[in-house]
Amino acid sequence: RRVRPSQVVVPNVVEAYNEVFRKMGAQHPNLSTGMAALVILLELEAPAQVWLAGFDKVLDPTSKGYISTVPSPFNDGGHKDTGHDWKAECRMLAFLQQHFADTPIRDLAHAEDLICSP
Repeated sequence: RRVRPSQVVVPNVVEAYNEVFRKMGAQHPNLSTGMAALVILLELEAPAQVWLAGFDKVLDPTSKGYISTVPSPFNDGGHKDTGHDWKAECRMLAFLQQHFADTPIRDLAHAEDLICSP
């Protein structure tokens, strides 16, 4: 597919990590949009460090809060949590931390390195 030089098409990058995610036993077929964005950033940009915001459910899958209103087969038609497998997302984040060990991934809310324990 033809794209402008400033555009990057990245489905193959994300799909490889979706496969890793599924092999980890995830109950959802794909990474969340935020986790996919993190994968793309780490793979294509190789930043010196990453600060995450809004990963509360990934960091603590048992936390209460975010409810999706967009109907999907994974969230009871929009009446419960997004349906993402937050425990598997937490395991995936821990995997990314190890896989990209040269890039510290930090939690902006706590200004510290992430510790994701699924």
